[in-house]
Amino acid sequence: MKERFLFGFFLFFAIATSACSVAAQNNKDATSKNEDLIIGTWRLDGELPANNTGHGFHWFLEYTFNTDGTFMLTGYPPLMQKGKYSVVKSEENKLTVDLYEQSGNFGTKDKQIE
Repeated sequence: MKERFLFGFFLFFAIATSACSVAAQNNKDATSKNEDLIIGTWRLDGELPANNTGHGFHWFLEYTFNTDGTFMLTGYPPLMQKGKYSVVKSEENKLTVDLYEQSGNFGTKDKQIE
């Protein structure tokens, strides 16, 4: 009876730890793929409505994510921020990215963007 119990326990333990390992690997693979997708340049732009001047105001932000784990943000009105990044969470269509070791217009404080 003890032998059956021990065998059952070890079998359950082996299956449970294997499942955790597979789930962790699948999550790592998904994050890895999304880290590859973020590489390149991403741009957001728009226009603010006219104020008292009668002229609209155009703006843009452009993030460039490099394969070496660095990024640069440029934009208009003129701004610049650079540093390192790491994808910390990956969901179906959403990434959470840590920005660190930064310098530029937005300071040196670590930030997280989604």
